[in-house]
Amino acid sequence: MVLLYLFPLLAIIPAAVIDIKSKRIPNIITFPAMIIGITLTSIFNTQHLAQCVIMMVALFLFGATGLMGLGDIKLLMAVASTSGIMFTITVIGAAVALLLIKELISDFKHTCVEIKTGLFLVATGNTSNADANSKKAPMAAYILAGYLITLAGWVFFNVI
Repeated sequence: MVLLYLFPLLAIIPAAVIDIKSKRIPNIITFPAMIIGITLTSIFNTQHLAQCVIMMVALFLFGATGLMGLGDIKLLMAVASTSGIMFTITVIGAAVALLLIKELISDFKHTCVEIKTGLFLVATGNTSNADANSKKAPMAAYILAGYLITLAGWVFFNVI
């Protein structure tokens, strides 16, 4: 069962490296990871399959808001293909927390303005311009860190 949770690292690690260098995550990494992940889940963990599919659909719908890059969404869908709802949400939370901490440390004032602007855009439903003036962080690196933290925590506390 734990090996099923290690599979997404085969996509997350190269995606993080490429995202840091080019600010893009290629489909050649994410789509096969999603397909293979769902296939592995359907073979080795059938009771978990519905959770994985629900989380992937939720991420797809979230991607339509434009609040996060589609490469990052597809990478998270690859994570969800084997990990299900709670694990994936924990990975997202850890990744966002790490990014927020890094941004607050590096440029506190600008980050506070970005947060305020982002909250306003979400509250007004105007997410089409959400990233027009914001700097793009290589989110895959934070997803990798969040994944490793989540995996270590879940193994340590015997959740998986």
